[in-house]
Amino acid sequence: MLSRKALLIVAFVVAEFYVSALAIRSFGFGPVFLASIALSIIGFNVLRAGWRRTTAAPGAGSTSEIVAAVADGALRSVGAALLIVPGLISAAIGVVLLAPPLRRLVAPMVAKRVEAAAPPQAMAGADMFNMWTAGARRRNPDVVDVDVVDTTASDAGPSDSTQTNTADSARPELR
Repeated sequence: MLSRKALLIVAFVVAEFYVSALAIRSFGFGPVFLASIALSIIGFNVLRAGWRRTTAAPGAGSTSEIVAAVADGALRSVGAALLIVPGLISAAIGVVLLAPPLRRLVAPMVAKRVEAAAPPQAMAGADMFNMWTAGARRRNPDVVDVDVVDTTASDAGPSDSTQTNTADSARPELR
């Protein structure tokens, strides 16, 4: 027997086909097909712009600010993905999620669920995307990771035993 979630997915797909059939009957196949292609292109562009915004945004701020930004970005991504999926119902839901006033109403609820579901240790890594793109690896540019190799003991042969250690001959080699 199908689970409740599976039944909801099947019902959603049937409703998408029904609404699409009604739209094709009312407007014709050509306009509905072109509108579906246009909505998919818009969805791809919104998704790409959201990815650029996510990877370029500075990650400074409190945990609640980061969670709010992640929730807003997630709603934008879901809205864009629903525009990409062919279907008039999913496109309508996607447009609703992309509208800033409605997203501002829904984002706090999503952020509250994320904060409740995620432990504080997981929220410490909320800046995961910006760590590599915004230069977080170079937070302290004065630190240089090197291996020091002492060449005085390995290079000294039997003929070099009379040589005295001066400041120049005792310098370690950096690799």
